[in-house]
Amino acid sequence: MVDTRERMVDWLVDDGADTCRQDEGYMRSILRQYWSGMTDEELRRSFHELAPDNANDQPDPANPAPQRQVKLRFRPQAWVNDWAISVDTDHPDVWEMPVSLLLKRFPTEQDWNDRHYDRDDLRFEKAAPRWIQDWSGPFEVELVDSESPWASNVVG
Repeated sequence: MVDTRERMVDWLVDDGADTCRQDEGYMRSILRQYWSGMTDEELRRSFHELAPDNANDQPDPANPAPQRQVKLRFRPQAWVNDWAISVDTDHPDVWEMPVSLLLKRFPTEQDWNDRHYDRDDLRFEKAAPRWIQDWSGPFEVELVDSESPWASNVVG
């Protein structure tokens, strides 16, 4: 049964959602802990329910799976009486980046909320419009998507 357990962990970590690939050791430990209390039959049944028929196939390098993206919005601001006030712009203010990259930098939603300087540095991502990268005033970077990228990063 250990073989089935390891195959299941390997499939979820290596071929599962992009979020599983961020910290392979951590994900493996969580998965092993989660399935440690299951009987062999429960584990075997779970594996066959979760894993598709091609779970053991090697990925086709000529046809990579699309990466999940997250949208970010740049909120430009200007200083008015020592207050940062939002300003309107006629330029595009939304860009996308891979969820996997966002989760690598901000493993938890708390990290996203606490590390605002790191969050601000996302404006230098190559997909961000040039005017955003060149902005010299105050600003905020926020998530546009209503679905939290951390919601799919939960196991169990």
